[in-house]
Amino acid sequence: MRAHLLHHRRDLFVLLIGLVILGLNIEEIIHCGQNSGCIDPYWADFWLISYSDGYSRRALIGQLIQVLVGDIVDYRLLNAVAFFIAIAIPLLVYAKYFSRQTGVRNWSLPCIFVISGPATVLLFEVLGDLLQVSFILVIGYFFISGWVGAGASLLLAAIVSLLAVLIHEASMFAFLPAVYLIHCLRHQKRISFWGPMLVIFIGASILGVVLNTQNASMPSAGLKLRDLSIYYPPHDPLPPFSALLGHELSAYLGSIRSVAYLFIRVLGVSIVPVASVFLLSSAFNDRRLPTLFAFLSALSLPLYAIAHDWGRFSIYTFLLSLLLSSLASSDRVVRIPLFQRAIDRFTDLAHETALPPVCLCVLTLVFRSWRDYRSGGLLKFDLVLAVAAIVLVAFYVRRYSKPQQRG
Repeated sequence: MRAHLLHHRRDLFVLLIGLVILGLNIEEIIHCGQNSGCIDPYWADFWLISYSDGYSRRALIGQLIQVLVGDIVDYRLLNAVAFFIAIAIPLLVYAKYFSRQTGVRNWSLPCIFVISGPATVLLFEVLGDLLQVSFILVIGYFFISGWVGAGASLLLAAIVSLLAVLIHEASMFAFLPAVYLIHCLRHQKRISFWGPMLVIFIGASILGVVLNTQNASMPSAGLKLRDLSIYYPPHDPLPPFSALLGHELSAYLGSIRSVAYLFIRVLGVSIVPVASVFLLSSAFNDRRLPTLFAFLSALSLPLYAIAHDWGRFSIYTFLLSLLLSSLASSDRVVRIPLFQRAIDRFTDLAHETALPPVCLCVLTLVFRSWRDYRSGGLLKFDLVLAVAAIVLVAFYVRRYSKPQQRG
């Protein structure tokens, strides 16, 4: 009993350290001295666009705000809503995932590695991102789907999916696969990889052809700023998907140098989520997490061809994987064609690796807040530092640590 109490107190102390590191990272990344508060005007613009100004993608939230609040929105209200969402997402995801792991020795060390890094900090870097509203909808569906039958859950999944896409079209790739998995896992339905891929392809085709053009007009809604002036966002129409695709392809495949930059960028945005998946799979014997992360990543790949915020998408995918892993009951929830053998090998390696607590402390402390993580992930010195830390930990584990013996 006494030993259990000591372990409990130690875990609480470690979590407190993690929260302090998280606070320092958030303080470094967020800018609250702006006239619009802590939300960058780029993100605030999308909360003010509505259908009354002509058709526009991402106009649903602005329409609801105009109905509920009126044409003038106080910046304090917008900041309060954005902060509530940015806090609620990691709080609900981490509580659901790590509450299942508290019986594991030193569970708090993997926890602070995750909560103090980009998986949490990014949500405040992109404070006001409409995709976070879609994320909250998906989390709401995650909990409600457990209280209703399969038929009602399917209907609710369709409604949540539609609303998420109307809030932000990137939800088609970022969140619809997660909604599909939630329904199947909650109600013991067979999981297919090709089924959701076909649905997403059809939906994306409709968006790309029927809903591609927009009507540009001056938004009627404004934001009341700190200096009491009213800010009206410029309403330049969002570019067509074909233009976005052409821009991204020319940026990364236009020359040998751009291809090299593409490789560095892929490494920069993937190293933290993949290392986190490996760490958690190893520490908690979570064989579900790698497959779930790979499933969601594979179906979200089109996003990376038409959008620039790769770091943002990879972190949202990682958080969704944690949420779904807390729900999955079988070791392998789905098989991913062509890649399942590699995923199984990754999972087996994590399962066999004994990661000493000192390694977790090293990995936690080398990470600090990174500006513009939403776009390129880790860049330059931060990427080199992270790679070096992981290489040193791998060397230590290989040379001094014995494989884990698990049943």
